[in-house]
Amino acid sequence: MILPDDLRKYNIDPMEFSIAKAVRMSCSIPLYFTPYILKNTSPYSFIVDGGLLSNFPIWIFDV
Repeated sequence: MILPDDLRKYNIDPMEFSIAKAVRMSCSIPLYFTPYILKNTSPYSFIVDGGLLSNFPIWIFDV
């Protein structure tokens, strides 16, 4: 998930999404901090730090 671009996929208005929530989502490291749960999707989406899956996301800038 790339914030704020992908928020529309979860039916969330990027202009109404708080920066504090984005920081909280980025701090979600399993065993240390619990994942952030997006409850407006079915099934629920568990958001963890992006570095767990893609530590060096160069593909974001390859456009």
